[in-house]
Amino acid sequence: MEGHGPEREIVARELRERGISTAPTPGCPFVSAHISESQGGLGLVIVDASGRTSARRVNGALAAATLIESWARTDLNAALLPTERVAPAEPASPRWSATAERPVLADSDPRLAMPASSSEPAVGWKISMSADAETSLATDGSLWLGVAAGLCFRVGPACAGAIIRVSSDSGASGESREMQTGRLGTDVLLGAALPIQRGRLTLLPGVAFGVGWLRTTALSAPPVPGETDGVDVDGGGLRASASMRLSVAVYRSVAFDFGVAADLSPIAHTGEFTESSHLLAGEPRGFLRGGVGLRVGVP
Repeated sequence: MEGHGPEREIVARELRERGISTAPTPGCPFVSAHISESQGGLGLVIVDASGRTSARRVNGALAAATLIESWARTDLNAALLPTERVAPAEPASPRWSATAERPVLADSDPRLAMPASSSEPAVGWKISMSADAETSLATDGSLWLGVAAGLCFRVGPACAGAIIRVSSDSGASGESREMQTGRLGTDVLLGAALPIQRGRLTLLPGVAFGVGWLRTTALSAPPVPGETDGVDVDGGGLRASASMRLSVAVYRSVAFDFGVAADLSPIAHTGEFTESSHLLAGEPRGFLRGGVGLRVGVP
């Protein structure tokens, strides 16, 4: 073993205490070690009997001694080194040794490359997408059917993104049935949720805000000569939503999605519309929604 300074003596003493000779011993496998000062620690170059070379920088003398021991002791190679096990050329011996020859400063074996850092981030989904079929009950007693698509990406512990919803008044109940009115609405919301994961289950309480558009059409109005659009009124305004969703993972990053939401339209025109002598149902003040669908990605 070659080198200068007190660190070399500490390494040599540590090796002797571990039963490893620092002088060549006939009939024993050997390695060459060279120690030098390096920024923030010690530079260590090791060459074994097969000519394999490794250049490392270690924190101190004890770490250098441990690395030299792992090369000198063939019975520890599999546990301490990232290289393949090499069968010893001679029968195992109860003693090991390290020589004082100066090694060649080269890394001739590509298998001795440093292992990848464990701090590298794992590759995985950073974005989740969802698609749901929804049923909604409006504050005026009408029943709505629709679809919603969502996209969210992780921002720290939260999941921020957007929701697009298209829904249609079924006309089965409420003011729309009484007044023979059809309504079609579209909402675009921006919001955030806080994923809470427990095994395969992920709970997502969230809030969202945005705008919406609503077209109201008189289904009983006779055709107007020269017009093809019929009798309708366009409205809309601000939207606010509070939701609770549950995702159940079924395969890798695919999950069943269940959700409920309470939506509010604070400036909705809830009164009746009058258009071309026809009365049309107003805008609902709010909705209670329920949906089921699929989610791809981890929220």
